[in-house]
Parts: sequence; C-alpha cells; structure tokens
Amino acid sequence: MYRRYYLLIVLFLIAATGRADAKFSSIQLAVPTDSCSDSDSGLKFYRQGTVIDAQDTSFQDACISPETLVEYTCDSVGSAALVEQDCPNGCQHGACVGPNVIVIGWDAAQRDHLLECFNKESPECLDGLPNLASLSGGVIYDSITSSGTSQTKPGWAQIFSGYNAETMGVYSNTDFHPIPYGFTMFEKAEDYFGADNLVTLFLSGKDTETGGECSRYTPLGTLEIENFQEGYPWCFTKDSLDHFESKKSDNQFIANKAMSLLENYRNDLILATFIFWDPDAAGHLYGENSPEYSLSLVNLDTWLGLIVGKLDQLDILDQTMIYVISDHGFGEDSNRHVNAPYGFLASNDPSISRSGDRKDFAPTLLEGLGISREAIGAAPAVEGFSLYSPVPFSCVSEGGAFIDYPGAPACCTGLDLISFEAMKNGKCIEPSGAAGNLSGYCTQCGDGICSTNENICNCRSDCPLQKIHLTPVFNPFSVR
Repeated sequence: MYRRYYLLIVLFLIAATGRADAKFSSIQLAVPTDSCSDSDSGLKFYRQGTVIDAQDTSFQDACISPETLVEYTCDSVGSAALVEQDCPNGCQHGACVGPNVIVIGWDAAQRDHLLECFNKESPECLDGLPNLASLSGGVIYDSITSSGTSQTKPGWAQIFSGYNAETMGVYSNTDFHPIPYGFTMFEKAEDYFGADNLVTLFLSGKDTETGGECSRYTPLGTLEIENFQEGYPWCFTKDSLDHFESKKSDNQFIANKAMSLLENYRNDLILATFIFWDPDAAGHLYGENSPEYSLSLVNLDTWLGLIVGKLDQLDILDQTMIYVISDHGFGEDSNRHVNAPYGFLASNDPSISRSGDRKDFAPTLLEGLGISREAIGAAPAVEGFSLYSPVPFSCVSEGGAFIDYPGAPACCTGLDLISFEAMKNGKCIEPSGAAGNLSGYCTQCGDGICSTNENICNCRSDCPLQKIHLTPVFNPFSVR
C-alpha cells in the first residue's frame, strides 16, 4: 500500500537523526562539499544519482534487491556515504518507485450529465467515456459542495486545502482572499518530504479563476499591489510550487503541456494538478443540455486517455495515482451554475470507499501521502475527512452537512434535514444537477433562530429576513 511507504522514510529519518520531527533538509550527510559532488543533491530516494568523492571515485545509487535501494550522498568531510532504504513499491533503475499523484480537473462537470455520457445515454456519447471507465473500473463517486459557492475560485481552493470557505477566506468568484500560507496540500507535501524531494506542478486553463497574482483591481478600479486582502487565491501558494501556470487555455494546450511536464519530471516524485476549462466553457456558451456540453466531456476523455498513455510510455503509470474531479456541477438546462453543488470523482485509487463532501478530497490525498490531517504549523486541522474510511461520527450535528450516499450518517436526533436551496440574486434557487440526491443541512428549523446554513429559502420560518453576506462589486476593468 503506497501510503505506508512514507512511514518507512520517517522511521529512517528518526534513526538517522535521533529526532522524530526531523526533515530531509536537516540531514547533514546531504550537504555537498567542494571536494564531493552529488548529482541528485542529497538523499533523493526517488531519483538515481551519482556521487564523486574527493578521490574522484564514482558511486551510483543502485537497487541491491527488488525492494532495497543503496543511496549515496556526500558526508560533511567530502567522502561518499551510503544508506540503505526499503522501497515497498519496489526499486527500479537506481531509485525507489514512488506513488506519483496527479489530479485532473474537469471544471463544472455536472454529475448527472457526466453519468448520462458515461453510461452511453447521450447521443453524443455512443461509446461512453471509455478512458474514464478504464481508469476508475467503472466506479463514479459524488463530490458535493456544502461550503462556499459552486464556482471555480472556492471550488479548487477547497479541493486542494480541505477547509471551509470561512477558514480559507475564499467564498465565491467575487469574494475572496489569498489562501493563507501553508494551507494547501502542495505546501504540506513539500514540507513533509522536503522541497527537493518532490516536484509540485499546477497547470490550469482557467485564467484568474485559479490565478496567482498578488494584486487585483478593487471595486473602485484602483490597483493594489501585494495587499494581503486583495490577491487572487493562489497568490501565496504559487511561490512554493515548482511550476505554476494559470491562463485562459483550451483543452489541447493543457493536455500537451501536461504531457510535456510529465516527461520533464519523469524521474521525480510528482504531485500535480492539470485543470481543464471544459465542460464549463461549453456550458456557458451553449448550455448544460447542449450537444456541445456532452462533446466537451468526450473530448476531455480523449485527452485523459492520452495523458494516461503518456504515463505508460514513460513507464511510471503503475506508480501513479490519478484522480479526475470536478470543482462543482452545472445548473440543469442552464448556461450557469448558480447553485450547482453536485460534482464527481473518479480514480484508480483502490482505497477510496465512499462519496463525500468537496472538502474531503484534500484529506484523502494527505492520508495517501502519509501526512496528518491535524494542525501543521499555522494551518489548522483540515475540516474534511478522508474518503478512505467512513466519517468519524455516527450522526450529523446541528449546522453540519448531510451528504447523501450509501451508508452516510443521518442528522442527529431532533434535527431537521433542510435543502441546499439558497438565495441568489434575489431569488430562491434550488440545487440542481443530481436528481434524487437528498444532501442538505441538519438544523433545528422551526426553533425561531436563523442559525448557520439556514436562510429564507430553506427555512423561512426561522429566517423571514434574508441574511446578506456583502461581496465586492464586480469591476469590468479587472482582468478575469
């Protein structure tokens, strides 16, 4: 099981340093000297390197058994030193076989429409989505939004952090701040493994909706620079990534650039996300029930097959976990996604056991990488729960979200289940995109108190007057 792989690394570090909290960067053997060089710059178990010591003798990392690596590095006096490292996923070509993680984003893929295409029920999808079916073994999970709007900025921010909108400060496409330092799984993974031991890639075709600029226009049109409150969501995180690129790009560009990046880093441990602008772009232009929306899913499935084929060609497919996920759904028979909380998740990760909340995805990857979901540095404990196991509560408490899937805990005794219906632009909008799904909030609707997640639409008796969350006015001159 790939999750256990990292425990062995941690045990090695404890043995090598005598400290349970040691990081790769603290191992003095990994520091090259003027008289000794190390081509992979230290203890890099996932990359083959060569050490040349002060006597000009060469030592190359090598597999001494199918599961054991001998890793060479420079010691503090310029000599070659070696350590043996167990590789539970196997040792090949002088390096441990590491579980790469690749997240592929299909922006605004509505669950019901995706299933219609997947199950060959749409005339544009006569062959279904064969590459998604092959990857997932035919299993599609629900990914449901209970916190933050069904929009791109809060969607991808939550997917890669595991926090509620209030914790991140990313509420909607118009009400947002930079994700605080250290909150994303990318930063936590780099801190855990050491930045030199992991390659982090973020490639998106969504432009400023996944932007990293540390300035944006205020509602009055005045440019603010390096203002903590006025940067785009990925302003801080991007500085920790090995590659960050977010610009308006079609599916072909994203897929080809993704395959190029994978080839460039084929010998490294990879944590990557590649976010496509479809089917969102097709939905806004032609509507959710259009042939174009279906065809965009078919197109994405084709690119998925090419990316998987590239991983196979690079001989790293067997050591790669691939997740295909949408940040939210799309309004039924609409060209908008005003209240569309129903997305999907598909993967070749056999440990996933259930559907869940959008915020459950990040803790799933954290567990897979051996990283705690508890507080790390300034980042609090994540607010989602890993999809590898049932949620750790028997019923949903007041204010919490009931996520409708087989075996999900119901609302605690005495609480009512109210819907995700919400006030949008002065109208009550019911959630759409997942027929028959009963997800909602658990509250004491009728107690006379307008409490968390209750509103004039889903609990009028408690909320006769709509509570309004003020958001910045849209500025048409800003780059979006």
